[in-house]
Amino acid sequence: MNRLAALSAPSVLGQSHGDGDGDGEFAGTYAEARDRFRRRAAEVGARLASHPHPADPDLACDVATLGDPAAPTKIVISSGVHGVEGFAGSAVQAAWLKHARSATLPAGLNVVLVHAINPWAFAHATRTDERNVDVNRNLIDHAQKPDPNSDYSALVHLFHCRTWTADENLVAYRALQALQQSADGARSAAAMAAGQSSHPDGLYYQGDAPSWSSEVLNTVLIEVLPAAQTLVWIDLHTGVGDFGEIVSIDFSPPAASGGVGSRPWLSAVPITAADSAFGIGGVPPYRGVVARHVGQRAADIGVKAACFVVEFGTVDDFTMFRADRLDRWLRYEGRLDPRHDALRREYRDAYVPPSPTWREFVVRQGVALLAGAIFEAGDAYVTGSEQSGCVE
Repeated sequence: MNRLAALSAPSVLGQSHGDGDGDGEFAGTYAEARDRFRRRAAEVGARLASHPHPADPDLACDVATLGDPAAPTKIVISSGVHGVEGFAGSAVQAAWLKHARSATLPAGLNVVLVHAINPWAFAHATRTDERNVDVNRNLIDHAQKPDPNSDYSALVHLFHCRTWTADENLVAYRALQALQQSADGARSAAAMAAGQSSHPDGLYYQGDAPSWSSEVLNTVLIEVLPAAQTLVWIDLHTGVGDFGEIVSIDFSPPAASGGVGSRPWLSAVPITAADSAFGIGGVPPYRGVVARHVGQRAADIGVKAACFVVEFGTVDDFTMFRADRLDRWLRYEGRLDPRHDALRREYRDAYVPPSPTWREFVVRQGVALLAGAIFEAGDAYVTGSEQSGCVE
């Protein structure tokens, strides 16, 4: 059986997820997701480490390691950098663990699952941490004078609102659409998401110091990188792309600086290149991104690295626009609004749709992607029965 054919075999994916099992992998709360992840990791003999959050001992970033920690090839799958999106990433990690057995990983390879890098935001169904820091914009040199991001300041009136009404949302969205009709306007709208330091109560706030989540990430890197020769890091997200679409964003170092080069495992599932997903002919100029930081740290010590964000698309642009405004408004102007809990659920549904078909899609394709990475990193990978036929 060839490798890509083997990716669809029941022994790799577990049972078919078209029967609703994918939906069942999605937890209803952070606590449920954490319990399932830790239980599945223990069942397959993974080594577990926890990094408790200082704000609440019940919140933690948990790390499960399968295979030889000294293996030269590392595959790391992270979830929950943008808290609420962790419901999908956790479901993929838990589904893969359900059928994984560390004893059958190829020699010289190990798998590390980093669960809920931003557990506070995961538990509160929001994007940013307890200080409103966007962890995926925080990994910058805070000793340098921050870039205030003039594009964000120019568009802040479209994303910050005092009240929450349907008609006001539509007016703001149409104003943004009108701006995007010109090339300069489209560039400005994309650049505003790069990260900003001028509005601590705003979207994409990069913070004024390393966040707790960033410090945990660096601790994980200290544990993973020294033994590594090759690193594949996949950071799972939701929200970019259409419903049922997967978008990959490559933050790997250039090949000359330590990038891995060819990545045939990406062909394991249908993926849209990021250049066409954002409508600006490229990727917005994000700063402080986890995957890029990982790649740079790896390259600094001579580790070849392939570092990706993998996005599972969810809703249309207008719904996503409302969701991003809503998350910010609920944290500030709307925190005491009587509609708060209902609106928080509405926000969560934009990033983690309740649709069973979407959830089955995420689990099925997410597990196939991980299996593909393992196949390409090692000579063989088997889960389930030894007679599965997946070994070439």
